[in-house]
Amino acid sequence: MIDFRPGDRGTVHHIVPYLDATGASANLDKNGDGYRCFGGPGLNTATPLGAWSPGARPVPLPEGTAVRIPKGARVVMQVHYHPHLGQVAPDQTQIGLYLTTGAVQKQMHYDFLVNTGFVIRAGDPDAKVEAFGGTDDDIDIVSIYPHMHLLGTKIKVDARLADGTTACMIDVP
Repeated sequence: MIDFRPGDRGTVHHIVPYLDATGASANLDKNGDGYRCFGGPGLNTATPLGAWSPGARPVPLPEGTAVRIPKGARVVMQVHYHPHLGQVAPDQTQIGLYLTTGAVQKQMHYDFLVNTGFVIRAGDPDAKVEAFGGTDDDIDIVSIYPHMHLLGTKIKVDARLADGTTACMIDVP
């Protein structure tokens, strides 16, 4: 399980930690106090380790489930700020990783379904943005984390099941 503690709750919009198993992020962090990137970890090889935005609470993983963190891996946090009154205050955002000593039967994997190429035409009061993704593997979905910026007003996520039917994962009208 991962727990998020935003340092400046007035300006932290979201936190997305990534796992850098290659150590390549060390080359981007030249002086040891972080590096700038937009919309991700700045690496093609990093994988998501979770996500947080205001209102989110820690979600314990199912019994026997864990995320594997390889020896020597680095955790890179992408923190998105919304300036309050035009300024971002100094921030000491932290994350807490809860380790397991029990047997692990299933390995957790976080993934994002994202559409970054959409265009909302001026004056369109109900633009629809779709994102598709997934796998042919047999998976169990533990949680879903819808997230939009500023203009989003409703969201619906459906899963297409192996038998061709769909299951509503979330619907916020």
